[in-house]
Amino acid sequence: MTLRHLRIFIEVVNCGKMSEAASRLFVSQSSISQAVSELEEHYHIKLFDRLSKRIFLTSAGEELYGLASKVILTYDEMERYMENITDRQVLNVGATFTIGATILMQLFRALRVECPNVSTKAIVDRTSVLERQLLRGELDVALVEGAIKSPDLLVCPVIEDELVLVCAPGHPFAKRKQVSLKELEGQDFIMRESSSKTWKIFESYLLQGNVKVTEKWICNNLETIKAAVIGGYGLSVLSARYIREETKKGTMVEIPIKDVHMLRDFSLVYHKSKYPFSAFQKFISLCQEYGKHPESFEVLQRDSEAQ
Repeated sequence: MTLRHLRIFIEVVNCGKMSEAASRLFVSQSSISQAVSELEEHYHIKLFDRLSKRIFLTSAGEELYGLASKVILTYDEMERYMENITDRQVLNVGATFTIGATILMQLFRALRVECPNVSTKAIVDRTSVLERQLLRGELDVALVEGAIKSPDLLVCPVIEDELVLVCAPGHPFAKRKQVSLKELEGQDFIMRESSSKTWKIFESYLLQGNVKVTEKWICNNLETIKAAVIGGYGLSVLSARYIREETKKGTMVEIPIKDVHMLRDFSLVYHKSKYPFSAFQKFISLCQEYGKHPESFEVLQRDSEAQ
């Protein structure tokens, strides 16, 4: 039994199909099947049930998957540590959509000033996707707005984000200083999918006020939501920092809701077994500093853009 066997097994579990695992690992499907069979023979257990051309993990397979994932993560951490003994380091960072569009570049710019020899790689996706990549060791750290389920990941809230009601300049609410929650009854909304943290926070206020809105558009693309609001297709709830430029230009209007203050946390997430190499530690400290003094990062961005 080798690390190769464990990597193949983990990839089969992650993909759900041996053919897809073979494609991702650039090997033949017969090599995948052989590696799984050798693992089963080595441990004298059955790892998968095969039903109607599909595979399902057995209870023994689930146990091995959890242990194998930790072994591979530890090994990869050792490799990263030895590679990063030199001054040259690579930091793999994940971010959810709002964070990727508003904060991540400011953090990377500050990191480049503090650690000029560090290269950064970013993946912007949904929280659930980033969680899987953290568990596989594909990411060093992530900044997310959604909920993390795995007990193997540490979650540290670092940045507070405000959500606001927005509309197009031609909407009847655009000239109002504020609206009541009841006035949202029946209004057309362009919203994220129901599993998103933004929608859940807004929905909690609607339920408290017994208010029902019309979900006219549902999508997970923030730029599409922004364009639909500007186009006059309905109201939405978005991060105040995400629509800052549009409100400055007057293409979108922010409307306060009386007695409603929608706040959420952006959280740092990383594996509890993560080796804290220097670039990783510096990024963590920058995120914490941003949560306390975001204005200093904005000044750095303006200075950089002016050069």
